[in-house]
Amino acid sequence: MFRQMYDRVMRLAATRHAPTALAVISFAESSFFPIPPDTLLGPMVLARRERAYV
Repeated sequence: MFRQMYDRVMRLAATRHAPTALAVISFAESSFFPIPPDTLLGPMVLARRERAYV
């Protein structure tokens, strides 16, 4: 179960839609349920290190 979720997050982190997905997850975390956005932020940094501070 966790491997599939990990693979999905890593694929999403490498796409151009990753910042949008991070914004949606951050909004949902602050509004509805406590899922930290770090679950997507970490793979995003690993996938594209040159954009880590963007």
